[in-house]
Amino acid sequence: MSELLPPSHSTTRRLRPADLLRFNGRASRGEFRAVFNAFLTLLAVVSAVLWGADQLFTGGDGKISRLSLEAILNLAAYSGFFVLAATMDRRMHDFGLRAWWVLLYLIPPIPIVMIAVCWFRRGQPGENKYGPVPPQRVRLW
Repeated sequence: MSELLPPSHSTTRRLRPADLLRFNGRASRGEFRAVFNAFLTLLAVVSAVLWGADQLFTGGDGKISRLSLEAILNLAAYSGFFVLAATMDRRMHDFGLRAWWVLLYLIPPIPIVMIAVCWFRRGQPGENKYGPVPPQRVRLW
């Protein structure tokens, strides 16, 4: 089976930080899954640390400004969202679609469908106008 697939399918690619904000090229399902899971993990860790800091330093009585806690969480969410948007853009390229399809993500019920499509749907086999077939296995570090 491996002889039927392009060489890039059999290799594992390590994502560099510069790759995470790249809007050109293609992203495999593996890359999308890795970035999406890292985004959710980032939000969970930041939320847990902020909650723990509130409990540890104030005993949970809310003396740490909710505004500052929400600002830190929003900063993490927005920075992760740009990385996720770039990956979804490249994932649309893997389907042979233009990146404008990512704008559908802004319509409330559609993000769930788009995430499911990016998670499960295979990309176009072979090279398309956005580049060669991306490696299916991806490591973040």
